[in-house]
Amino acid sequence: MPIFSPFNMALDARSSMGEGRAHISPSPRPMSPPKSSPFAHFPLLHSFSASITVPSQSSSKFSPLSFPARISSPLHSSPSHSFHSHSFTSSLIKDFNTSTRDFTIPAHNIAPFSRFPPTFPLPTTLPNSSPTPSLHPHPISNSSANPSPFHPSVPASERLTTWSSPFAQCQRAFLDTQLPPALIDKAYNAVYDALAENTKSTYAAGVKKFHSFCDAWSIDEEARMPASTTLITAFITEHCGLNSGNTIRSWLSGLRSWHVINQAPWHGDEEWVHLARVFANKSGTAHERPPCAPVSLQHLLVLRGNISLSNPFHASIWAVALTTFFGCRRLGETTLKSATSFNPLYHVTRSSLVHFRSHRGGATSADFRIPWTKTTKQVGASVVLTTREDDLCPVGTMHNHLMVNNGAPPSTSMFAYRNTNGTWSHMTRHTFLTFVTKIWQTAGLDHVSGHSFCIGGAVTLLLAGVPPEVVAATGSWTSLAFLLYWRHLGEIIPMSTSRAYSQTDLSSLEDILERFHICNNISLSSLSV
Repeated sequence: MPIFSPFNMALDARSSMGEGRAHISPSPRPMSPPKSSPFAHFPLLHSFSASITVPSQSSSKFSPLSFPARISSPLHSSPSHSFHSHSFTSSLIKDFNTSTRDFTIPAHNIAPFSRFPPTFPLPTTLPNSSPTPSLHPHPISNSSANPSPFHPSVPASERLTTWSSPFAQCQRAFLDTQLPPALIDKAYNAVYDALAENTKSTYAAGVKKFHSFCDAWSIDEEARMPASTTLITAFITEHCGLNSGNTIRSWLSGLRSWHVINQAPWHGDEEWVHLARVFANKSGTAHERPPCAPVSLQHLLVLRGNISLSNPFHASIWAVALTTFFGCRRLGETTLKSATSFNPLYHVTRSSLVHFRSHRGGATSADFRIPWTKTTKQVGASVVLTTREDDLCPVGTMHNHLMVNNGAPPSTSMFAYRNTNGTWSHMTRHTFLTFVTKIWQTAGLDHVSGHSFCIGGAVTLLLAGVPPEVVAATGSWTSLAFLLYWRHLGEIIPMSTSRAYSQTDLSSLEDILERFHICNNISLSSLSV
């Protein structure tokens, strides 16, 4: 049964249960990829012939598989290209050589991830005739990628594993000849599971945007992985001035992860890409989000005046607010993204121990462990709350929440609350922010986001005289990361918050951070990144 690889490999498979060999014959005119091709530096794609041993039921040996290849350079860059938006992209795309798209894909001999089986039948044959790439200077890029067996319709969190490419399938076929497929599945799954759940969905947006761009410009599937330096640069330039630099950076992170998961070379660290990202940052300033105003003590006092601590829902809201604020935590560490996203590997549960401690001088504290943070990953962190002699005491608030919402199943999240019908609900980010935002808008206070709690808590602790080292440890920052976080103080605390923080407070805060910078011997060059 003749089959062909995605890279014009003619495979003559004559294997059966009783006959344990398959011969690979090269195409009529084998040749190595040209030096200008992004595949030229990948050793698997050089032309040669070999034989593989297909193990029978009693065999456990795996012989290496070699792939003859015949590839034309997918992208030829010209030094005369203009580095600006659509005209630059157009000049790049029209240099594509699409003369080698003829191939068929053996769907039955490519072993997918065991946990992420393909939801599509791979086509027996792709079209033999290649349409001429669009040379229109302003192609219409759809918000979603065109239907393709390589990128089927799946949930965003599964896109990094189910969206494939000719290169990815060729690489997987090769790996299956080196090791048992079940072992390779475990390796793939381990690499994928290293990403946090929300990161998988966030990175999926970049992969989708990249394929939409490639579809709009009729870029061949073979050229999309490994994406060449020029193609990545063109992708960035296509969106310069239309999206913020941070958004484009997030897309590139997703595209890089898609390459890493499929063991494809990544050319996104080249100087061309770096310069394009600088240009994207400059041209995308109009699309940057305005700095978040911090939550202030005034916000918390207004919230306290609009809730009843004996109400289970209100008790949970109040506990989340003070724990996130005074613990300098991210809201994603104390709430859930959605009611169905609860995972004890990432979210603290009611079975976790909350330690209430007494200290010399009459002070008390409460602490518990969270299993995952953005900075420490699976190491987690300790949330430490210290008593206050006013209505904003986080220790008393935590104790109240555990008493009012007593009896919650151990498998529920820490800040779950009892409904009026006796059932239990997780406290989600959306539910929390919707409730507090409505109260603060009615009171005429500044609009805040989820990140505002972490910012406001750190500002309050610093102004209260807590050493910066202690504040950094509270928020799980390293010394350098802490200063990087505060290096644009005027942006983090906009002047619109002058009702909460006086100019004297801001000057005092600058002095505190400057002393911290000197004591930790952190150079100014380190803060210029």
